[in-house]
Amino acid sequence: GPLEAYTHTLANQGSDDGLDSDGQPSGGGLVIVTPVITGDDYSYDFGLVDLVSLGNQVWYDTDDSGTLDAGEVGVAGVVVELYQDVDGDGVFTPGVDRLVSTATTTAGGYYTFTRLYPSLLPTQTYLVVITQTNFAPGGVLEGYVNSTAVYTGDSDLNGHDHGYVYGTLGAGGYVASGAVTVTPGDEPTDDGDADANSNLTIDFGFYRLSLGNRVWYDVNNNGYLDAGESGAAGIEVRLYDGTGTTLLMTTTTDASGYYTFTGLVSGTYVVEVVAPGDYVSSQDIGTTGNPDNNVDGDDNGVGTAGGTIRSNPVHLVAGDAGAQGNNVVDDNTGSTHNPTVDFGLYLAGDLMVVKSDDPDPVVVGTVLTYTFTVTNNGPSVARNVVVTDTLPPEVVFLSATPAQSNGPNPLVWTGLGDLDVGASLRFTVTVRVLVTATDVFTNVVVVGSDTPDYNADNNVDEEPTTPLVPALRLVKTVEPGRVTRNQPLTYTIRITNNGDVTFDPLVLTDTLPPDFHYIAGSGSPADPDVVAEPTLVWQNLGPLAPGRSLTVTFAVTATPSITGTYVNVATATGTTPGPVLTDTDSAPVEVVNPAVVIEKRVAAVDLDIVEPNFVTFTILVTNVGPSAINVLPLQDLYDDYYLSFVNAAPYPEEDADDGDLAWYDLTGPAPNGFDRDLLPGETFVVTTVFRVVRDITTTINTAVISGVYDIYDNPADRADDDAAISDVPTAIGLRYFQVGDVSGRSVRLEWATAVEVDTFGFNLYRASEPDRARASLLGFVPSQGHGSGAVYEYTDTVPYDGVWWYWLADVDTSGGETFHGPVSATVGGTVLPYRIYLPIVVR
Repeated sequence: GPLEAYTHTLANQGSDDGLDSDGQPSGGGLVIVTPVITGDDYSYDFGLVDLVSLGNQVWYDTDDSGTLDAGEVGVAGVVVELYQDVDGDGVFTPGVDRLVSTATTTAGGYYTFTRLYPSLLPTQTYLVVITQTNFAPGGVLEGYVNSTAVYTGDSDLNGHDHGYVYGTLGAGGYVASGAVTVTPGDEPTDDGDADANSNLTIDFGFYRLSLGNRVWYDVNNNGYLDAGESGAAGIEVRLYDGTGTTLLMTTTTDASGYYTFTGLVSGTYVVEVVAPGDYVSSQDIGTTGNPDNNVDGDDNGVGTAGGTIRSNPVHLVAGDAGAQGNNVVDDNTGSTHNPTVDFGLYLAGDLMVVKSDDPDPVVVGTVLTYTFTVTNNGPSVARNVVVTDTLPPEVVFLSATPAQSNGPNPLVWTGLGDLDVGASLRFTVTVRVLVTATDVFTNVVVVGSDTPDYNADNNVDEEPTTPLVPALRLVKTVEPGRVTRNQPLTYTIRITNNGDVTFDPLVLTDTLPPDFHYIAGSGSPADPDVVAEPTLVWQNLGPLAPGRSLTVTFAVTATPSITGTYVNVATATGTTPGPVLTDTDSAPVEVVNPAVVIEKRVAAVDLDIVEPNFVTFTILVTNVGPSAINVLPLQDLYDDYYLSFVNAAPYPEEDADDGDLAWYDLTGPAPNGFDRDLLPGETFVVTTVFRVVRDITTTINTAVISGVYDIYDNPADRADDDAAISDVPTAIGLRYFQVGDVSGRSVRLEWATAVEVDTFGFNLYRASEPDRARASLLGFVPSQGHGSGAVYEYTDTVPYDGVWWYWLADVDTSGGETFHGPVSATVGGTVLPYRIYLPIVVR
């Protein structure tokens, strides 16, 4: 009828009921009016609008440009669905938006939806959907992806892709346009027709991008797929994103070793192959590392390891024929296939090297032999075997069998050729260990070949060697270290093996100083094998094991013409399988003359007014030399004007009272001697008593020793000493000196004088034994006599119980002391008072 191309407009729009449309669509496409008209009413109107249509084409966008280019063709048989955007959100929402119609593209890829209600409201816009069934296995677009560039539904651009991808194509995903508004009279007229009620711009571009190609067994390991080499079936191949971290797809090679990844978008990918068993990647060649070079039939697996083998990133671009033109680009199918990412697999070998050393431990300075064997455990022939041996710095290279190609450090053997499965090569290297080696040192050998090795751990062997280091220590001492001529002395030499090696033989050489003479039979453990003074040689004191010591002693006499210090040097020489070691030490000996010293003292003086008065002298003769004295004459010279000889102990052989007393030999028998030699450090004490025959102003008494000899018949130097006696100006008359009382640990001392002349005071001394030399000063008491006598007392507190001895010393105005006593006090027991009753007058 005349309204076939029209449909009703929207009802009750606006505020003027006389101008709006009141018609409502019926289920049959007729127009009805409600409510029923019962009278005249001229406000019921009926508005009609044109019906509209939309389409257009699904095509193979081979180069993924998003635009329909020359040579690109449409896709027939694509199922296209048209939905009304019920919720008005501009996006296809399955289960919400209403299916309007379904179409299938024609031979040119075209589709058209006609007699559509115009888009008068947002909920009346349309969505074009390329359904998921198209991408499912067996679907027209299986393996295809939507063009990258996309345009909105109302772009009105013809020959441009309008698809948005939802989900994963081939796994439930689909492609849909954005919302399309179709307005009568306002649609494009440059879209293939001149109808302003038709929109023929909703196009969809699809392309197919795939990557392969082959995994093969590279029998000759040259990195190229050669004639006769077969594909590797059943190999797992993985596709990762360009970073190599996200796994995208996994496939398995077919019976000929081919693999293909389809449904890819333009981008960067990494291919990974899982090598079976002992297979490794073929050797790298110049094209291996750049899969974008588009070279076919070359190995793109980087490195020569086993396990998983990866390519470097490969860039896929839809419609790109590749750098070598090896990509397959087909506009009729919209597909681009890169068949150039190949992987060669090679059955690796297993070279093994085992090394040993002999001897170990090894003595430094000796020869050490390294032996190492290279074996091919298979399963492949090892091509162009190379062996490298790195010597440690503790050794010096001597020789190698077979001779090395380069060296000596590292030693390198090239030109060894191929090594068959099960075959071996044996090498020996001879070195000398440096004597400076102290710690464990290591030799490292490495074997390799052009054949990949799936077990690199046994391509290296390290051989540590422990050095045995000799060490020798000699210490020499002498006793005594100070002697006189002809006096025997003993040298002691201690030799210690502080190292790891036995010394055998062990030679000891001792060089004596001039005029030193070995005493035959004195050597221990034995006399020297050679005595050729000044040289003594023990030709073999070994073997001396590590940690052991031995001691050699021997005696000599010294007869040098002059005294002084003489040095003896000993050297031990230890022979080992390696170096000869020596150590030296010396011992100085001082050769001196015998020596004695004499000291003369005034022991007691009695010069009071009561005659006779006496003077007692002591003569101390001390041996300060190293040898015993066996001839010791003594002469005592005195002034017989003042003194007259009374007695002596021991008694002199010459005792005439003529001012000269003589003892022929103090080492002689009693009563004239001590009946023994004077030993080193020992003192003879001679006591002489004289009577004073005249008042003494000053007199000198001199003792002289001369003609002294030691037991080795060496003379000693002459020695003398004298003692002077002078008048003492102080004089006191001491009535008594006594212990007055003992109470607890308090001791009261009492004394009284009859007369005091030039007396300054009194010092009191105490000792725990009757030896004044050990007495300590207690205190000082000032004089109170002033020419006459006085009575004194002093209280002492002793530190502990026992017998205590006291001395009283009167001190004259010049500071001289005259001693009295001792007296004793028993503290803690019965006190026995000791008193001295005189007078005693001392000047």
